[in-house]
Amino acid sequence: MSFKIKKFRMATQIFFLMLVTLGAFRHQVVGGGPQGAPNTHTICPFGGIEAFYGFFTKGEFIKKLYYSNIVLFVATVVLVIVMARYFCAWICALGTMQEIFGKIGKKIFKKRYEIPETLDGKLRYLKYFVLVAIIYFTWRTGELVVNSYDPFAAYAHIPAGIEELLNEYWIGFSVLILSLAASMFFDRFFCKYACPLGAFLGIMKKISFYKLERNESSCINCGKCSGACPVNIKVSELDKIKSSECINCLECMEACPTKPNSISAKIHKKIVKPSAVFVGGLVIYVGIIGGSRLLGYWEATPSSVEEIIKTNPENIRGWMTLSTVSYEFEIPLEKLYKRLGIKMEELSPDITLKDAEKVLQEKGIEFDHGNVGNIVKGILEENGVEVAEAGFQIKGSMSIESISSETGIEEAELISRFGLPENFPIEKPLKEVKEKYGFEINDLNEKLGK
Repeated sequence: MSFKIKKFRMATQIFFLMLVTLGAFRHQVVGGGPQGAPNTHTICPFGGIEAFYGFFTKGEFIKKLYYSNIVLFVATVVLVIVMARYFCAWICALGTMQEIFGKIGKKIFKKRYEIPETLDGKLRYLKYFVLVAIIYFTWRTGELVVNSYDPFAAYAHIPAGIEELLNEYWIGFSVLILSLAASMFFDRFFCKYACPLGAFLGIMKKISFYKLERNESSCINCGKCSGACPVNIKVSELDKIKSSECINCLECMEACPTKPNSISAKIHKKIVKPSAVFVGGLVIYVGIIGGSRLLGYWEATPSSVEEIIKTNPENIRGWMTLSTVSYEFEIPLEKLYKRLGIKMEELSPDITLKDAEKVLQEKGIEFDHGNVGNIVKGILEENGVEVAEAGFQIKGSMSIESISSETGIEEAELISRFGLPENFPIEKPLKEVKEKYGFEINDLNEKLGK
């Protein structure tokens, strides 16, 4: 076969692995937010499944997820419909790492192992349980429940240092190490038994236009195709490879010694060459991502702090600073520091909350950046802002224009309801003009609710 499947597939895999690895490293260096880099969750298609319910029912994203997840999810679904589980074999970074460790294991132990067929069949159902459990608890709680268990998230936090891995991601890191170690003996161990995205794509593969077929008349029954399959499908015993486990790696096709090849790839009964599978899969996946960028749908980081916070302290992120929190929620820095139990000289207000936690812990000071939202919520409630029950809340950083856009209330109606003069500058942030026009933000919230 002139087209070397293994070489092109490995080159593609390494490219995507390097891409996400560099992205993960950059996120750890520059952080997240409008001026930062995307976190690893935002560049994972599975995040689209996790974000689906909240996004389409409330228009909100779970922490660490964003519009890019929806785009990647759509790209992966289209890809599986046209090219089956191409993503798993050619793009997935975790799958690539397992294959690399598999090659190392083969070099050392000179062979590959298989779990007994009866046990193997039962274990493969585990990933469907994982899929259902993650979706159920994520949609019910509105939180990224898989975060600390995710081996890929743990991999992405390796640049953050062993301390963070052992604190927040020790379970995910353990799963990663066990999966890679197991892959030295068993092909794609995590993929076969625990991957929730693989489970979802396996279900979607049932409606795929793409199929692999074996020509029994030209097959010499050598069994090489079955031996080459990384997910242990008995290819040599099948006429059509319909298994949801097939990841479309085409290893069986390359292993086949007959000419013409006894295994063929078909889309709607039309034979497609391996080179067309390779190119076609990349065109679909990269094309959808590129198209979304051109059309303005691709966002892996927010364009502004306001876009994320939306007056809700629960939306405070680790990449925000104490100055940002103080400004957005109109809480004096001194009061915020006091409630956090730290002194201003101990910590710069311009350091990110995530970095602040590290700095203070090194000084022996207890600080959990994830608890800042609860503290801010408490301060706001003391100031008469019923955060827990509030829907839309006016903030000093908003203008009459932005309030009108958020609520659908005409600008003139808002000015009248708030008792402001007709020539009020509707484009100005309220906090910049409240003293000049003599009003308080809390008073505006009360008037808006009437």
